[in-house]
Amino acid sequence: MERCVTKERRMNPESLLKLPGETGTAVASSGQPRLIRFDRYMLDLRRGTLRSGEDDIEIRPKTFEVLKLLVENAGRLVSKDEIVAAVWPGVFVTDDSVVQCVKELRRALGRDGKRLVRTVPRRGYRLEADGPTDLSATPPDSVEVRADGQPGSVAGAALAAADGRLAGLDAADMQRVTAIAAENKLILPSFVINRPAADVPSQLRRYSGIWASKIAFNGGTGRHAMLIVTDVEGDGTIMGYFVCSPPTPQSAEQNPAGVVLWRGKVSDGALTFRYPLGTTMTVQFTGDNIFLVHNRTDGFRPTVTMEPVWRLADEERDAAR
Repeated sequence: MERCVTKERRMNPESLLKLPGETGTAVASSGQPRLIRFDRYMLDLRRGTLRSGEDDIEIRPKTFEVLKLLVENAGRLVSKDEIVAAVWPGVFVTDDSVVQCVKELRRALGRDGKRLVRTVPRRGYRLEADGPTDLSATPPDSVEVRADGQPGSVAGAALAAADGRLAGLDAADMQRVTAIAAENKLILPSFVINRPAADVPSQLRRYSGIWASKIAFNGGTGRHAMLIVTDVEGDGTIMGYFVCSPPTPQSAEQNPAGVVLWRGKVSDGALTFRYPLGTTMTVQFTGDNIFLVHNRTDGFRPTVTMEPVWRLADEERDAAR
């Protein structure tokens, strides 16, 4: 399979998508609170927390509300008056209240603080972040995180050349990814693959990339799939998307194509991430390919071999030549 390039984003392993043979009906409510991804962070509106990987970042409630407003208006100048009206409605506060929240927010974001939260002198603030992506609960009668409903489509995926912080993705690369998705009737999410930190070892960096099934689950009788790994951390935390095609006539469950957002861990040479309905997925390398096993509670273990579409390791090796 020819190589290709990408970009990435983060996830919620509670998203509901069923594989062939799973039973029961899982329908998400449109009234569920949102989980919003921006840059390498997630804003959990249900829990009222800011998250980075597995960790919660402590900030005061008003600072959280300021961040929420900036995230929802990412790329747009938000004036101080607008912030005051949204965060302190009907209450008189000085500009210093806004300034203190922004200072706390930048401290909480650490080295990313000044890059993400920009000051526009005498006017307000602007959040400079990729996305954001609303990882909301899916609409009623759906069990997936949908893009725009067309196989091979990408909802909002940037096609511009990536900067040094990203793992690369140009128009030609995305055409390759979307062609494979269209062939296998996959609906791609919007994604951006973040380049791992320089000190992340090669045995973890190799997970960064995109893999797709050439032969569907269970020897070709099941669904096709694509694994998009968007984040790789030095502690072995891996995050990404699992994309699944529509069912075949042999599929026990006739659920539509969909996407699961997941977060997992590498241990003893294998990646394991939690999956809906109390199950897990295990990913192991077999040469350049990956072998994925769905560990179901009923003992049935659907498997699929996935070939590389694009790998960060290839891009970094070529760049070093």
